[in-house]
Amino acid sequence: MFRNIWDALKKNPLIDESYRIMDQLHHQTQEMFLLSVKNLIDQDGDPEEVIKMDKEVNKNVQRVRRKVFEYF
Repeated sequence: MFRNIWDALKKNPLIDESYRIMDQLHHQTQEMFLLSVKNLIDQDGDPEEVIKMDKEVNKNVQRVRRKVFEYF
């Protein structure tokens, strides 16, 4: 039984793609956070860039949700 669950999680390309996107999301949100802090503390940078990054993060979150939904 556990073998079937493990195989379903490891071998499905939809899940693999979701993991890849989540890794990308991690890097994007880290960069977005650092840029936001820079904008707040140093008053340096472009706040519009943070908004663009946020929209890209939202798109990627929707992609992950779609892939997980397709998987189930």
